[in-house]
Amino acid sequence: MHVRSLVGRIAVSAGLLGAALTGPLGSTHGAAAGSGSVRESGRQLIYCYGTLAKVDDGDTIDVHLTSACPGGRKGDLMVVRNAGIQATEIAHGNAKAECWSAEGRTLFRSLMHRRQQVRLSSYFATPAPDSGVRGVARWRKYVDAWIGGRWVDVQAAELLAGDAMWKQEPVETAHLADYMRDEQEAMDDQAGMWGSTNHCSDGYDQSAQFESWIVWKTDGPDSGRTAYEESFDVKNVGTTSVDLSGWRIRDGSHHFAGGTDRDVSGQRTYLVLPSGTVLPPGRTLVIHPSHGVSNPSTFVFSNNGHVWTGHGRNYFPNAPMGHGGFGAHPDRAYPGGSQLFLLDPALDFRAWATYPCVYRCALPAPLTIWAHPGVGGHNREYVTIHNPTSDPVDLTGDVVDMDGRTLNLSGDLAADATMTIHCKGKGRSTALNRYWDDLSHQLPNGGGTIWLRTASDVTISTYSWGDRGTYNYYKG
Repeated sequence: MHVRSLVGRIAVSAGLLGAALTGPLGSTHGAAAGSGSVRESGRQLIYCYGTLAKVDDGDTIDVHLTSACPGGRKGDLMVVRNAGIQATEIAHGNAKAECWSAEGRTLFRSLMHRRQQVRLSSYFATPAPDSGVRGVARWRKYVDAWIGGRWVDVQAAELLAGDAMWKQEPVETAHLADYMRDEQEAMDDQAGMWGSTNHCSDGYDQSAQFESWIVWKTDGPDSGRTAYEESFDVKNVGTTSVDLSGWRIRDGSHHFAGGTDRDVSGQRTYLVLPSGTVLPPGRTLVIHPSHGVSNPSTFVFSNNGHVWTGHGRNYFPNAPMGHGGFGAHPDRAYPGGSQLFLLDPALDFRAWATYPCVYRCALPAPLTIWAHPGVGGHNREYVTIHNPTSDPVDLTGDVVDMDGRTLNLSGDLAADATMTIHCKGKGRSTALNRYWDDLSHQLPNGGGTIWLRTASDVTISTYSWGDRGTYNYYKG
């Protein structure tokens, strides 16, 4: 995508926000100017200005400050770690360049030339995790460049071009909701890394086809003890087996395999699948963010319980209900959610899962859910899911949720068929009969709401009864 058209797209996005161009002061996300500032939970972005000294890579720049900034004084040379994005790594030390690292740096250099006026913003003086490790402090800031008479959000530009990943930030969260949408738009457009499986090599099963999703809600309150119920799942939906030996799993940071953002050249940036991992058609690779024994023969692996320190309890944070949906956009606040990626040994991106879906979410099949709470002395509680269509519906990745209790579904539901989920008792589950003993006595007679959703948080169907028919939002 050309820089001119990319900047234009961001400018249109800002125009929809109603921001008026007044000069190089103040702005909202996107590009255009305005006098407003971003507020979130009592926080307010603090702005400062400078001129570009150097583009280091696709997520780090050097800025000569022309005004004081949290973390720097006027006249200082500040090393800025762009907040909310993660570019792949350029070559440094003993580490080789990763796939797509040149594209991220090239885009930044096309947007920001030397002595370009830039604007930095942050809530606080927030150091990057590796600040000082190499003798240089790096500060997490959002960066806007003054281009064509308007401020252009360079992080959004790189995400929309498909040259970087959205990155969770525990402190500087002002634009994370917008950036999640920008990344998903790039994925939908198959831009950059999301549209090329052989950018760095064509030697790794280029015909392979995957479907992937994240099981992100444990059955009950989240904790390190329940993280084994969560997983990153990758299903081979092609017609031939795929040799995944040496393929890698990563997140938008470097934490999934135990890395810490410090000393990238020496850390465990990727979870590497062992030799002999060959995934047949129809089988699913399951990776749990918990302690456990990996078993290549069953395609079940563990990342040994590594967590993202921003959560503190388990790896996949819950998404607030109702943010996903067709054309949806989350509130302008940190929306929760996470993502993981499957890369081949050349580090081309081959499959990924991100939630909640906030951009052009695929409309699910019109299934309907209904609950029988056992009112009136009945000793039988059950839930039904009906497929009213004339075609079978794949339930893979779909979830039934009742006030924090979850049941993950799989398999096909036949045309015009009804699945019964028994909430009391035990038995052998079949295609049309499932047993959910954990839900015993959890369909309250006084009322409640049961929710059927996709893995990406898109609501398929809900059913409410009684006088308490509002969903109890996720705790923890």
